[in-house]
Amino acid sequence: LKEISFGGGNIKVMTQNENGPCPLIAVVNALVLQGRFSFNHSEWKVTADRVLGAVAEMILIEKEKRGESNETLDANVEAAINTLQHCSKGLDVNIRFGRVDDFEFTESQALFDILELKLFHGWIADEGTLSVIGNRAYNEVTIFITEDSNESKLIKEWLDSNRSQLTFDGIAMLNDKLKNGGVAILFRNNHFTTITKFQNILFGLVTDLGFHTLDALVFEAIVDVNQGSSFFTNGRFEEVNVDGSV
Repeated sequence: LKEISFGGGNIKVMTQNENGPCPLIAVVNALVLQGRFSFNHSEWKVTADRVLGAVAEMILIEKEKRGESNETLDANVEAAINTLQHCSKGLDVNIRFGRVDDFEFTESQALFDILELKLFHGWIADEGTLSVIGNRAYNEVTIFITEDSNESKLIKEWLDSNRSQLTFDGIAMLNDKLKNGGVAILFRNNHFTTITKFQNILFGLVTDLGFHTLDALVFEAIVDVNQGSSFFTNGRFEEVNVDGSV
């Protein structure tokens, strides 16, 4: 865990190593930034069981808040719990290229839905490319580009030139979707990142274990597709150097 200054007080967020369970970490950190979950003052390391149990309890509480049980709600809760148990191994997420909140429906969506967490991506195609891609999701697109046609070549060229899985159209759309002070989760390059927005700039929570001791280095701005113009800030969104100094 890493203690940061945020929202007028000190809170603890989870960090991760190279093989860390990023979906679970992103979910927990989103709940922390929203003020819906917190770690104890004495906690500096947590087990997967501790975190999974806490989130599972939150899911059941959300179920109770929604009133009488019904078949749909029960199925969503069961799917959310199942998804939670597999968070440490990654989630099945399949994006579509027209909207930042458009994903092919899988059981994984239930986890975000029941916890009322927004899941976004930023891999948005331009109008010309999108007219060729249509409503195909990523998995279907990867099959389509193996065909020998002008359309498949166009899509392949677009994918190759947007390997960062973030486009300027995507950044603009993310800004439209997320309000200042809002918290969401960004899926990009098979990684899940907790994001927020401050003064119309998107920021990703820095959770890499290498920055664990740098309490003042909290967020990285998301301002371009390759992060060439990005900068780091503390929890008050004041710009800091990579070592956390002002």
